[in-house]
Amino acid sequence: MKRFRILSLDGGGIRGIYSLSVLAALEKSVALHDRFDLFSGTSTGSIIALCLALGMKAEEVLKLYSEMGPYVFVKSESENQAIYQNKALFDILSQKVFSNGLKLSDLKKKVVIPSLRLKTADKLGVFPEIYSNFDNCVNKEALLTDVAASSCSAPVYFPSFKGSIDGGVFAPNPTMTAITESLKTGVSLESIQVLSIGTGKLPLCFPDEISWNAKTWCEETREEKICNFPLMTVFTESMAQNVSDESQYLLKENYLRINGLLPEIIEIDDVSKAETLFMQGLEAFSKNQKAIQEFFS
Repeated sequence: MKRFRILSLDGGGIRGIYSLSVLAALEKSVALHDRFDLFSGTSTGSIIALCLALGMKAEEVLKLYSEMGPYVFVKSESENQAIYQNKALFDILSQKVFSNGLKLSDLKKKVVIPSLRLKTADKLGVFPEIYSNFDNCVNKEALLTDVAASSCSAPVYFPSFKGSIDGGVFAPNPTMTAITESLKTGVSLESIQVLSIGTGKLPLCFPDEISWNAKTWCEETREEKICNFPLMTVFTESMAQNVSDESQYLLKENYLRINGLLPEIIEIDDVSKAETLFMQGLEAFSKNQKAIQEFFS
């Protein structure tokens, strides 16, 4: 049976360096663009997935992250706005990465990128918007820059982009989204094989019992070993793990997850931890090298 291989990449801001470190080590022996049929990513994972689908090397994207982090994470002047503005990210994506008006339909590899639309012209409510270049998708002519910017617009951290926010609010780990979209096109479940790469598990340490008010659950300032915006972090961490558990049950030996425990809390905007993330990614690759070899055998 011919395999339909999916590379699934979690969201996590600057922690995408962890994922890229794993991928850069992997591509020394595996041609990523040739060995995967579909690239799926949420938030920071969407940038990486689109770059790889375009034919870029993980090493190139890793260099890009090292350069753009300090420019993207510059705080807004007003406390009443998102912590950061998305202009720097959009400019880098449109001028350095996805220039010349590249669209999803220009990609030779299939992609699945989750985002969340806050409103439409004729409907109230919120709507998961799955960007893809499968033949049956209505948004396959979307610009790559717009797709990535939409999926990367994390609430609190960045403003919405053209009415959309980060896909991580419902699919921080996009594996099940990628599987579902593939099944819709006639790909058989038995043929699907997924390599899912996270951005590192946070070593969260909550008190035995909690009676926090809304402000404490949602505030930026954190106590030792508890992250910024703990409610949002609990949601994304637990959803990512739950999707991984479901995918493992569904695909069994055709699912491989790489997402090691980080040695410390690393926030999604902490560019000072780039080297730590890179080394943790290398360690994760080393620990999973045998399983990775079996995945491609």
